[in-house]
Amino acid sequence: MSLVDKNRFRKTYVNLKISKRFIKTYPDVIAPRALGAKPWGDTDPPVISSLNYSQGDIAGGGQSITITGENLNSTSSVKFGLTSATIISKSHSSVTVTLPAHVAGTVDVSVTTDVATATSSNAFEFWSPAQLSPKAWARAPNYSASSSGTLTDEGSLSDNFVEATNFPSAGSAIGNFSPTINFDGTDDILSNTTAWSTVIPNGTVFIWCLFYADTAQAEAALHDGNLVADSLNAEIGVDISTSGFSASILDDVLSYTRSGFIPCSVETWHLGLMMCNPSDVGSEGKIAVDDSSWTTWAVSGGFTPFTPGNVTLGKGYEARYFDGRMADVGIVNATASAGNVIKLRKYMQQRYGVTV
Repeated sequence: MSLVDKNRFRKTYVNLKISKRFIKTYPDVIAPRALGAKPWGDTDPPVISSLNYSQGDIAGGGQSITITGENLNSTSSVKFGLTSATIISKSHSSVTVTLPAHVAGTVDVSVTTDVATATSSNAFEFWSPAQLSPKAWARAPNYSASSSGTLTDEGSLSDNFVEATNFPSAGSAIGNFSPTINFDGTDDILSNTTAWSTVIPNGTVFIWCLFYADTAQAEAALHDGNLVADSLNAEIGVDISTSGFSASILDDVLSYTRSGFIPCSVETWHLGLMMCNPSDVGSEGKIAVDDSSWTTWAVSGGFTPFTPGNVTLGKGYEARYFDGRMADVGIVNATASAGNVIKLRKYMQQRYGVTV
């Protein structure tokens, strides 16, 4: 061995001895994983600061739930109540999971790491529109478009929306759900077989429709509704036009009444809401879009559906067709409280990832 090689070997040996001594003295600073020590932050208990969603669908899934906090990089378990969630990713400041299915109700959220378990009490509510007891309720991805169109009704009527010839195509996904229901604006419709007089016999109704209009037509006469409508006599209709979102009702003295218009842009998802309470004299009808305030109008002649017209999606009474997609539609034979309207919006946000 040459003198140069001997000197190089001597320096390397000395450096190795120093490095080994330093690592032995300070294992949490140098190469912690190689020596079996815990990574930085994991020596402290976890902290939960917030969740990106405070409410979600009882079916689970939808948009991922991100828990923000501290000391979360060794998370091994996340639970909603007693139900475990699948961990997607984790870091020192957050952990992201897939929402598990769970019965309706408010639960604690807990995060377990190598050090301890942190619990945020009553941090999350599982909720579903089913709790509103809808007569008719249909949503993505429960639509089939092959030789005919069939949209499954999850409401109490269990009366599917179908069309044999001019049925919508399978639309592109909304969030993690595909397909949506894609109406062509020319002749596409879906209908059930139940008359409005059976769906809402006393005239009390709450309707929601999550829709994405590709284009909008000019407004029509009072009696129209190209989103949700009565197929026979236009007793009730929910509509989108260039003037905005509106609703109309044929009252008991056969006089058509219509709400005002709420501006509503195309090429984005909106949650349209309509409510009628015949006992709310002077402001029986109400509409709202997304998180807007209610706009009211009078249905002075009362409202008790009497014709055999059934529920139709995508076509108004005057053959005005909807051009765009729908993802969630419901009809309830009751009014909705302010609290339940908020919960419905939160459900849409977490399930579909929309801002409404």
